[in-house]
Amino acid sequence: MRKIKSFFYPKGQFSVFRTVLVLIFLLGFVLRIIGTNPGYPPTHPDEPVMYATSAYLVVNNTLDPFLAPTYRFQYPGLFIYLYAFLFKFIFIPLSVFTYAVLLPEEVSRNIYRMQEFVNNVVVGTGYINAMFWARYITAFVSFFSVPLTYLIGKRMFNTYVGLLAAFFVAVNYRHVLSSHFSLPDAPNATLALLVLYVSLLVYKNPTLRNYLILGISLSLSLATKLYVFSIIAFLLTHLLVLLKKKNKQPVFKRFFSLHFLLSRENKNFLYAGCLSVVIFFLLNPFLVSYLHVAKRTHQLNNLRYGLFYPPFEIIFPPLWYLYEIGFGEMMSILFLVGVLLLIVIRRYWINGIYLSLFILLPCAILFYFSHGAAYVRNFTSIVPFAIIVGALTLWTIFDKVWGFFTRNKKYYLFTLIVIACIVSYGQVVNSLKLDYFAIKPWNSTCIQQWMDENIKKGDVVAVNNLVPKSKNEGVSYVVFGNTENYKNDFTSTALQEEKIDYVVADIEYLRGRFNWWVSSSDIYWGQPVALFDNSFDGLALKELSRYIVKSCIRPWQSPGDNYIAIKIPPPVLSNDLELINDHNFMYQSLKIIKFSSLYPSFGPDEVVVIHSSDCLVDSCLKIRGKSISPARNKIVIEDRIPVVAGKRYVVKGKIRSKNEIGAESRDGFLRIDYYSSKVIYSTKRGMLASISRRYYGDGSWKEFQVSQVAPNGAAYMQVSFQVERYDKTFFLDEVKVYRIQQDPSDTEIQASNKKEIDNVVLYPLSLL
Repeated sequence: MRKIKSFFYPKGQFSVFRTVLVLIFLLGFVLRIIGTNPGYPPTHPDEPVMYATSAYLVVNNTLDPFLAPTYRFQYPGLFIYLYAFLFKFIFIPLSVFTYAVLLPEEVSRNIYRMQEFVNNVVVGTGYINAMFWARYITAFVSFFSVPLTYLIGKRMFNTYVGLLAAFFVAVNYRHVLSSHFSLPDAPNATLALLVLYVSLLVYKNPTLRNYLILGISLSLSLATKLYVFSIIAFLLTHLLVLLKKKNKQPVFKRFFSLHFLLSRENKNFLYAGCLSVVIFFLLNPFLVSYLHVAKRTHQLNNLRYGLFYPPFEIIFPPLWYLYEIGFGEMMSILFLVGVLLLIVIRRYWINGIYLSLFILLPCAILFYFSHGAAYVRNFTSIVPFAIIVGALTLWTIFDKVWGFFTRNKKYYLFTLIVIACIVSYGQVVNSLKLDYFAIKPWNSTCIQQWMDENIKKGDVVAVNNLVPKSKNEGVSYVVFGNTENYKNDFTSTALQEEKIDYVVADIEYLRGRFNWWVSSSDIYWGQPVALFDNSFDGLALKELSRYIVKSCIRPWQSPGDNYIAIKIPPPVLSNDLELINDHNFMYQSLKIIKFSSLYPSFGPDEVVVIHSSDCLVDSCLKIRGKSISPARNKIVIEDRIPVVAGKRYVVKGKIRSKNEIGAESRDGFLRIDYYSSKVIYSTKRGMLASISRRYYGDGSWKEFQVSQVAPNGAAYMQVSFQVERYDKTFFLDEVKVYRIQQDPSDTEIQASNKKEIDNVVLYPLSLL
């Protein structure tokens, strides 16, 4: 107690600064610990590499991680063994003790088969409890990024820069999110910070003790994620130590003299390097025996990331992510200004070189020499270092402005913290939302409960992977996945024809069709919503979203498996049709509209009205192309057909292909868009859009139709034909537009005016 009191009351006076610092540390700890359980569902593909391998070591009483089916040296062994050690000697004993106190009958019943009880109950089915334990450990280790950031900011610049940087890291959404997973990204940031901090100690005082601590820090960093930038920091530190040493000889002669080679600093460097190698292999004792496995794993990873595989292109979507989410707008601007300060102010040069090792070099690899930036969790290791630069900028500006108006320091710290809170407001809100929703039950529980209450015997339900099944018997399931989207026509029309009653879908699987944009070098800023909205998948999913009857969705700040349940409406059957437009392609009166002027359109080579025996009667529309790249346009047949809001319209057309098209390659569909009388901007998706099934078959003529009630405010309808990839030849004929005389039901009218699923829910902001 005396030490605690002396900390807060140095020299007998209460220290506001130290109190604020402790509160920042506490905030950083709480934000990381809360939300680990239940947190993200056990569906992240990379998490089992860590926790499942560690649990395997404990359950099977072995030290060889390569025996586990989940481990192929995707990550080095430090946290594999750390998890296993803590599982065995802390978490399992505590769990057994808890069971003994709360459920003594359960423990006594299993007293003679305790190992089986531990494996199946304590560790949990699928190592589920081990996943939570690993997340607790990760969150705890990740927290130390906050105090280490303070120490580095203080040593490099001053205590105020350190305080600001620690606060910004404590609330940073990207760092908090990564701290919730049993993955090495956030712990790697902690250990990289440790390497930098000890490097600064060595640079100031190059004793053997400091060198050895640096060697230990380096080995821990490499044994976490093979973070090669820590090696560069180690080498740079030794070089700076040698250059700082006073010597009248020229640099070249000094480095190659015998006296230099046998100097104390070089010996310290050699000892530290050897110690680092020894510790690394102690933490990876089976690596030499499985070197061929590790080599193959990293070859595949390099292919996956495109590491050093040309062509080298800058990918821009992750920059947008960092600006909007990873750092936030204000911190991004402060960082850019801070880079200029590090360049212009000479006394900051050494610090700038150190920080650039952990910012610029990783960014060059992620953004240019690979596609690693698409996986935004890779930025977690960069965040604290970049934040130090931003904190320097904020303090520099604040101190100059404060000094200009007053020299009174009474409210200096208070004002600085208030400004820091304003700058980081978005990060605080995002982190709080993350934790608030992460402690709630998984959405799978929510959708399971709804299915048990609403899915009945005789229902036919289309589901994708990881969607729970109803407990009720007599329910038929049709399973689809990402790859099935093109084999099955996932439109309301097709689902009606297949007599599907409900669709229950995990949105994470649906949005997989849109993940391509995060690694694109052609999209410069922001989500390409216009492209998504006009793609077949975007059109189909947004149309289906009008019939959502249950949503189990977290906000984007708290990622997880979100679910929607859709009640497929019955098909509308009516003979009371009034023909209002008939297009038989006797003349060429159509136009091609591009969805985007920034992204390549990859349109058809030929869209022309022909008079040929290929047509049904005399003439038809021929669409020919040979590009397998995604198309970014639609072929408008009729642009502005007047409509009456609240009436249902039906468009029928006949389509055939020149050659046979298999179900897996189906393409070509009719589309209608409704536009208001005030805004007729037909190059964009209408206020409501619906589509038909896609064509596949032996090349014969088939009739397709699309139908939709005109929403409130609709004044015009546009009819178009669309192809996803122009590598086939299509013919289109007898496009007719009808109005159903009978008024639609209230349910149909409500569906046409219902808000569709939000873009931020359906379309990915990034890849976890």
